[in-house]
Amino acid sequence: MKYTKACLILILIILCSTGCGTREMIEINYNVQEIPNHDFMLTVNNYFQHFDDIRRWRDYTTETYVKSVYAWCTGDYTEEATVDEMVKVYYQLNKDSLKLESVDINNIEVSENDEILIEVSRTWEDGQKDESTYSILFENEGWKIDDRM
Repeated sequence: MKYTKACLILILIILCSTGCGTREMIEINYNVQEIPNHDFMLTVNNYFQHFDDIRRWRDYTTETYVKSVYAWCTGDYTEEATVDEMVKVYYQLNKDSLKLESVDINNIEVSENDEILIEVSRTWEDGQKDESTYSILFENEGWKIDDRM
């Protein structure tokens, strides 16, 4: 019994010190005065929090967006693969890519037809930074990332 407790404590210490293989959450900063609504913010936050894993972020995007990122990454524009097949291939190709560290939402533009553009600055694990614009649509009773420019 004495050794069982010691082993359990040792395992607990190892798990706590290694973080169980998880990494820190991606930092998301809103550098804007107004955010359209809570549901919009949940979509944006969840997309970027899961940015490094298409299997998780696809829930916050349109099917068109998944097809687009698959085509950009693979060069396959035929759309012969199913969306699930595209997700598997894209994940395998990108699982060892640079990880996203933080996102700054610098501008939000709302149009009259329920489309929102967000301008973001992204910081990667190696310190590189870039800027991108995302289109977000209201589709099927919820906000979805639809395009990246």
